[in-house]
Amino acid sequence: MELYFKVWKNYVVFSGRATRTEYWFFVIVNMVLIILLGGMSALMTRGESDPTSNPMFYVYIAFDLAIFLPTLAVTVRRLHDSGKSGLWILMLFIPLLGQVVLFIMMLLGSQEEENRHGPYQGTTQEVSS
Repeated sequence: MELYFKVWKNYVVFSGRATRTEYWFFVIVNMVLIILLGGMSALMTRGESDPTSNPMFYVYIAFDLAIFLPTLAVTVRRLHDSGKSGLWILMLFIPLLGQVVLFIMMLLGSQEEENRHGPYQGTTQEVSS
């Protein structure tokens, strides 16, 4: 959980680097939390036509909004870690192809040497051959 909270501590820091492990741990924990909150919200509004009458709906929306900036920042730092510019995040605006390209970039290994975004922070296990 230390990796998860490390991202929250740097939640609007767009400079520097984020390891692959740090990025994916944050993303997976948030996906699990969103699924749980969405599921609880759906269960509580079962049979109702208006989901906004359920307080869990607002918890779900609040969490979704709260993770927006940290997710954006850790994604930019992850791009930096693989030696790419943070502007590659704009690929998200290209439907389907952009998401696939960015997903592949998130899977790339780290640059083991220091790059213009800072020193290498991972372990040798972090780098793909």
